[in-house]
Amino acid sequence: MIHGSQLPFSATVELVHADTHSDYSQRADGLLAQGYKDAAAVITGTSLEVHVRLFIDGVQAFLLKYPA
Repeated sequence: MIHGSQLPFSATVELVHADTHSDYSQRADGLLAQGYKDAAAVITGTSLEVHVRLFIDGVQAFLLKYPA
């Protein structure tokens, strides 16, 4: 079993990103349940955009490290 202190830094950063995305998703769900659909859409869209940008940055770094 791998403990948190044994994870590479990049894996730890990804876990933090996933947790943050999950928090924003839960907040958006709560807003939607209260009828604030526009606010929920903004939070969801922003969170998704940030997550996708971070993913693309990781893919670009990988491709630079291991070119085809």
